[in-house]
Amino acid sequence: MVDVFTDSAFSGAQLAVFPESEALDNGQMQLIARELNLSETVFISTCDQAQTFRLRIFSPLGQRNFSGHATIAAGLVLGKYGQVELSAEHTEVSLIQNTGPISAVISVNADARFFIQFSCRAQAVTDRFVPGNAQLADMLSLQEGEISNSRYNTLLVACEQPYLIVPVKSFQSVRGAVFNLKEWSTAVAPISPASEILLFATKSDLPESNFHARLVGPQIGVDEDPPIATAMPTFAGYLSAHEHINQGTYSFTIDRGTLTTRKSVLNVELINQPGKENEIRVGGPAVVVGEGSIVAP
Repeated sequence: MVDVFTDSAFSGAQLAVFPESEALDNGQMQLIARELNLSETVFISTCDQAQTFRLRIFSPLGQRNFSGHATIAAGLVLGKYGQVELSAEHTEVSLIQNTGPISAVISVNADARFFIQFSCRAQAVTDRFVPGNAQLADMLSLQEGEISNSRYNTLLVACEQPYLIVPVKSFQSVRGAVFNLKEWSTAVAPISPASEILLFATKSDLPESNFHARLVGPQIGVDEDPPIATAMPTFAGYLSAHEHINQGTYSFTIDRGTLTTRKSVLNVELINQPGKENEIRVGGPAVVVGEGSIVAP
């Protein structure tokens, strides 16, 4: 059992990792993920190539093609339990997901604290045909004035998965939003491939954060606050779609959750290359909170 994007147990995003899952088939993996009922369960198997592993990732509802926080969790387990030889301060591994190989770097310091970073290349596709602020406000149970367009615009953005990305004015607006399925079904569902909204603000309850974000949508419970790492390549593409984000390298911190619940802190680097694939790096610490066994179904 692993908590990612945190250096404190019982914070961040919760995942289960099975480091030796070669004998399990997809049906068994799905049943285990449903039984554990975490946001995602990660199954690792070895490959013929050195420092290369296959990841199968399941939510309680089905298999995922890519997951950022699952990549971080797998890197921690592989390094901490000796499946990867940590011959240097930074060790690179290849983690193959359904979308293809993902490069990850496992780092460990003198205090045996782990930091894992994955990198990918993506060219986001953006669409400015989105609902107006009044519709967005109704969809999120906010006041129209809380939808912010001063520096960032609402866009539909897709890398591996499309998201409707909506800037709001404050941390309180992000936390106070309540998804309205009826308004979504009327304004977005008929015209958009997106199944989730990524809300964000440029203020947080962490002074060091540049952004605070939260995912909402028709398959997300009202009180849920799902992990956001998988959306980071798309969010980086969203930022690069704005004219004031020039060509070059940007580093920022984005967090999820609250200081009184579960806080995740993600370190993101964006190498913006207009007209080309952007390079995105997402990293953070992770900790093991428990070990055990489960009876295979």
